[in-house]
Amino acid sequence: MRQELETNRDLSLPLTEAPLAFVDVETTGLTAALGDRICEVAVVLVRGDRELFRFATLVNPLRPISPGAAAVNGLCDALLQDAPLFAEVAGEVRQALSLGLPVAHNAPFDLSFLAPELAAAGQEPPAAGAGDTLALARRLLPPGQRCGLPALAGFFRLSSPGEAHRALADALMTRALFWRLLGKARLGRRTTLADLLELQGGPAPWPTAGDRSRLSLPPELAGAVDAGRRVLLVYLSASGRRTSRLVELSSAYASGGTVYLVGFCHLRQEQRTFRVDRILDWTPA
Repeated sequence: MRQELETNRDLSLPLTEAPLAFVDVETTGLTAALGDRICEVAVVLVRGDRELFRFATLVNPLRPISPGAAAVNGLCDALLQDAPLFAEVAGEVRQALSLGLPVAHNAPFDLSFLAPELAAAGQEPPAAGAGDTLALARRLLPPGQRCGLPALAGFFRLSSPGEAHRALADALMTRALFWRLLGKARLGRRTTLADLLELQGGPAPWPTAGDRSRLSLPPELAGAVDAGRRVLLVYLSASGRRTSRLVELSSAYASGGTVYLVGFCHLRQEQRTFRVDRILDWTPA
């Protein structure tokens, strides 16, 4: 099967015939650049309506999971301590991703974690980029539509395939969302992988060794920005002071390789900008 799939990784293939590897990771915190690591990974390989195989496992990240991440995914250090290290499953993850075009929701976030984990295990990421259902949703849905995975599941009335914010359930939800988005775009059955990547604005690239320090927002935080929600940030100021800030988010932007959040800070009673790499933890408020 592997040889057959690798032969068919051709961007001219229609999506109904092309292998797609839907992937999701759960992590210990917001940013791989700050040392956060994968604590769960799932890949579901499909061709059209047929599932070819799935791989899912908890991962021992060798570091504590942050309270904010634990509150989202429900994982804990005790549950992860007997799980395999990423290096022990890296070969299976790399093979699963290489057999189809990877597709994730907010792919830059997942790839920003997968690339350094694979590299540390001596595995190179697949050469091709990735499909991104978040990028597709932002291009295809009305302005103002919340584009976090739970919000889009509600928009399309998709039933949950499992516990939300767990890797396998979110990979399966991404798969269902992917086809609903393509239906929204009214694309024909002969739509190719190349058409898909053009529609989303180009493939999401795998970060290289030189640019892995670029930060990406995790899907839940990106969803909070899209919805203009309030979040409680544990923030490290420029002077090194740790503070808690209730912030009503309004936007995010990148500059000089750093991602910034913008929102109304209730502590200061004014619009403020926050560097993502100084956010120690966050929870919905």
